[in-house]
Formats: sequence, structure tokens, C-alpha cells
Amino acid sequence: MKHGFIGFGHIAHALYAGLAQNPSNTFLYISKDSRDEPIEAAADINELALWADVLWLCVKPQHTSEVFGELAHIDLSEKILVSPVAGLSISALQKHLGTNVPIIRIMPNLALAYGHSVTAYCASEENDIVKHVQASLETMGTVVRLKEKQFDLFTALFGSGPAFLLRVLQVFETQTRELGISEEKAAALVLELLAGTTAYLRENREKSITKLIEQVASKGGVTEAGLAYFDDNAVGKKLEEMLRVAERRSEELDN
Repeated sequence: MKHGFIGFGHIAHALYAGLAQNPSNTFLYISKDSRDEPIEAAADINELALWADVLWLCVKPQHTSEVFGELAHIDLSEKILVSPVAGLSISALQKHLGTNVPIIRIMPNLALAYGHSVTAYCASEENDIVKHVQASLETMGTVVRLKEKQFDLFTALFGSGPAFLLRVLQVFETQTRELGISEEKAAALVLELLAGTTAYLRENREKSITKLIEQVASKGGVTEAGLAYFDDNAVGKKLEEMLRVAERRSEELDN
């Protein structure tokens, strides 16, 4: 299958890394950046659109109007358009591109490249190529079919989630360096902490997270003291508020 990337930033790189695992896929891209990319560049968006079976809209939200203007004069009726652009609904895409092109809206994260993304998915219609794109996404992690109105919260949780979790880990890394450990070693230790915690959770999936926390937190111990501060100071509530702020921003982009 021929995949054309409109824009080739971080998400496009991650999608390419996942899709390239299938040797039957071929690729072209177009981008305003002049970086040395691993795939061939098209001369213009017209060449890209005419060549591709699947068009991946991987530009920033503020650049979509320019792209729509260029695509408006191209027959896309035999194509599939896939959009990971935050806040850009299927109806908005149809307003600019018409209803004769099947549209898939996705919300992945950068773990696509490593086969561990959690990706939300919805489509304007179902056909064999749409199903093929969904199957391709499933090789890059877990795909969750959602109603489009659920995308804003999903974006906050799983699209932005890696950055939020990394910010928490950054605190652990900074505190680890207080032990006199180098930045590189501190990062490695925090990575091992995350890997071990993930393995602990994965191996005990039949138990709730609350139960697993109880297993770590001994009565009257160090962990219990830290968790008491967490609860008494509503740290969990603050994290929920952070997610709601991100969700509202996604809703604003929809409008």
C-alpha cells in the first residue's frame, strides 16, 4: 500500500517507523522542512495525493487551512485520509474536503514507533482499505474505537499522557540526583523504576491498582507516610484538574 505523509514531524516519523515494518508498504512525504528524511520527498502535494492510497495529515492545526486549499482542487475520491490532528473533527475535514473521501480520525501517541501506542480511532465509513489502516495501527499498539465526542478526554489521557507521566518522572530524576548520582545514571535508575512498576502491574492485572498500592505500603512505613501526604494535599485531585484543562483545550481546538 502507498502511504503519503503531508507533513513529517514527530507523529509522522512514529507512524512511518511502525508502517515500515510491513515491507509491502511504500512511502512519500511532503514537508516545508528540508531535513534528510528516510523516505523520498514528493515534488508537491498534487504529486503526493495522486500517488498515495492513504494520505496521512500530519501537520500542526494552524497549518491545516493551507493544506485544505491545496487539496481542494484534487480528486480524493479513491483515497483514504487519516488525521491525527488534535481538535480536527471528521465533519470539519468533510467541510473542506467533501464527503466523497473516507476519513479516519485517530489520536495516537509517540509510542507508535515502539509498538506500544494507545490509539483512539473513528471513521466516516467502513471499507476494506479503512479496515486495512485499522489493522496497520493495531500492529503499533492497542487501538480503541471511540465515539468522536470522547476524543477530547482521550487526547488528554493518552495523547498527552506520555508528557504528563514524563513530568512526574522528571521529579524523581531530579531527586535521585540529590544522592550525588550523575544525570545519566539517575535517568537510568528512574527508567528501571518505571520498568519494574510496569512489570509489577502487568503481572498482577487481576488485582486493582488500589490493592497493589496496599501491598507496597506497609502499615506505619515510609510509603504510607508519603501516600498520606498525597491524599491530604489532594495531589490526585490536582492531576485530575490537569487532565480536565487539557481536555478543555482539545474541545477549544474542535471549535
